Amino acid sequence: MQNVLSAVSRRRRHRRGRRPVLAAVVVAAVALTVAACGSDDTASSDPSAASGVLSWSIPPLSTWDPVASNSGIDVTPLSLAYASLTRLTPNGDAGPGLASEWKFSPDGLTLTFTLRPGQTFSDGAPVDATAIKQNVERGKNQTGSQVAPSLAAIASVDATSPTEAVFHLSRQDYALPLVLGGRSGMIVSPRALAGDVKALATKPVGAGPFSLTSYVPDGQAELTRNPAYWDAANIHLAGVTLKFLSDPATIAAALQSDEIQLANYISPPQARALTAAGLQVEEFRSLQISNLAINRTIKPFDNPKIVEALNHAVNRQELLDKLNAGHGEVVYQPFPRGYVGYNPSLENLYAHDPAKAKALLTEAGYDGTPVVISYFTSPGGVDWSDPASVDSEPEVRCP
Repeated sequence: MQNVLSAVSRRRRHRRGRRPVLAAVVVAAVALTVAACGSDDTASSDPSAASGVLSWSIPPLSTWDPVASNSGIDVTPLSLAYASLTRLTPNGDAGPGLASEWKFSPDGLTLTFTLRPGQTFSDGAPVDATAIKQNVERGKNQTGSQVAPSLAAIASVDATSPTEAVFHLSRQDYALPLVLGGRSGMIVSPRALAGDVKALATKPVGAGPFSLTSYVPDGQAELTRNPAYWDAANIHLAGVTLKFLSDPATIAAALQSDEIQLANYISPPQARALTAAGLQVEEFRSLQISNLAINRTIKPFDNPKIVEALNHAVNRQELLDKLNAGHGEVVYQPFPRGYVGYNPSLENLYAHDPAKAKALLTEAGYDGTPVVISYFTSPGGVDWSDPASVDSEPEVRCP
């Protein structure tokens, strides 16, 4: 969040996005996800000043309630209205958030969080250990909770003082500080929880960097800077306007006219057009991948040899070049180089080798009979902003 805000306050034009890559079971077909920043005439050139409003195009969110949210895309707007117990650092580590520090017991079954004193929610309620306890219990027990699996290791929480929350665990879970840096750790005001919880869907009450002042579903949301936010000194905007745009042409036109300064999910053709219009383009690596997954319970893919043959038959580089204009890189695992989960032995695991694919088919006893394949495409296709490419189930015949 800080990187985006500071870039806007310096009036830079740039585009940010996910690491567009190919990967996984057969091929990871790419969708380049980026954001493009234009100038903001109202933004101050002084990075220490809180002025100017960032206009940002994102997909509509499913809800403003972090417990009920069922879409990963919701994390972006939710993180504007809510603060989490911890916060993920640029290196992917758990850093201080509402809690300034935490410590595991020697046996790993107790996790104690120390909260920053004097924090408040946007409705004036105090951010204390009791609020943490109420939120964790709600996340674990509320019907339909989308964060309950992430909190499964937490047996109970004790508020031993206003600034100390003690988590008692049923098993060791040293990833909890990381987990609590996202939706699972977003804390809602206890006053809001004591009222109509369903109202959180449109009226978030958190302790995040901004507070929602108006919201029109499928239209836009307006948020203003929260001076009580624990890291308010590093929030250099007076507000953020989220515009829920989906048409690629509309998004591109809005960027060029400076109606919006930031947009998610820009396709490679749009990137070329925006570059030609004078916007500076920048890409960065992310953990986002796209893949073609095979249901190995359906014939003939219940035969491992045929799945292996398909892996060698697919030209991932050609898909990357043609579907995504060369943006991204071919990979064979979900983690990029330099990440803790990266395994160098998996590089080039399924090199494009048609001859080997044919040999494997022969070994599998495949006689060349055409196979009817029904496939489902999700928002990981060629263009996330194109509704026509989402939620479709075409049928093709493969010889």
